[in-house]
Amino acid sequence: MIFSKEHDACFADRDHLDFYTEQAKKLKPDCYLKALIYTLGMCDDTRRRFDSIYDAKDRSIVPDMLYAEWQTGGSMKVTRLAFQLFTDTTPTARTYDEAKSRAVEDFDECKRYSVSDIFCCGYAPYFVEAIRLRYPEYMRERVMTEAARTEQEKYNHLAAAEMGEEENYNQIDGVINNTKKPSIIDHLRNFHPQPAERGEKPDKTASHEIEK
Repeated sequence: MIFSKEHDACFADRDHLDFYTEQAKKLKPDCYLKALIYTLGMCDDTRRRFDSIYDAKDRSIVPDMLYAEWQTGGSMKVTRLAFQLFTDTTPTARTYDEAKSRAVEDFDECKRYSVSDIFCCGYAPYFVEAIRLRYPEYMRERVMTEAARTEQEKYNHLAAAEMGEEENYNQIDGVINNTKKPSIIDHLRNFHPQPAERGEKPDKTASHEIEK
C-alpha cells in the first residue's frame, strides 16, 4: 500500500499510483471519472485494458467489456464497482428481451452489484478509497479526524516533555518551565510590615495590603 499526499488516497502499489497520476493529468477528471480511473487501475487486468473499457472520446463506459473473455472473478468485481461509481446505476443489469422488444431488468446481475458480493475480495480496502474519491464532500470527516488526531498526538508529546521539566503542572502549553504564580500563602510569608515612626500609630490596615 502506498499513500499519495498529492491525491490524498492510498494505492495498491506503484503501478496503480503511476497509472492514476498519468490518467488524471491526461483526462482532467471530475469525481466520477476519478473513481473510475482509480478503481480500474487497481487491477492489472482492467488497468491494461482501460482504453477498451472507457471511451475517452465519448466519455462513456463500454458495458459489454464486463463479459470479455479475459475477465476473472476479481476483475469483474472491480469492473462492476467502477461502472456503478461512474454511472450511479447498474449498467449491466439490463438486458434486451427480443420477445418483449424492450430492455428488462436482470435481477441476478443486479445482485452482483451488492456490497456483500463486490467487497468480498482482497480489493476491499481500495474500494473504500474509490468511494472516497467519488464522494469527497461526504468523506471529509475521516481527513478531519486524522488531522485532529495528529494535533492531539503533537499536544501529548509537548505535555509529556513539559511535565518532565516543569516545576508545576498548572500550565501545560508548550512553554517549558513557566514561572510559578505566587499563592496567597507565599505573599503572607514574604510580607514584612514597616515599623511605625515615633509618635505615629501603627497602620493596622497595612497587613491587609497584600497583592492578590
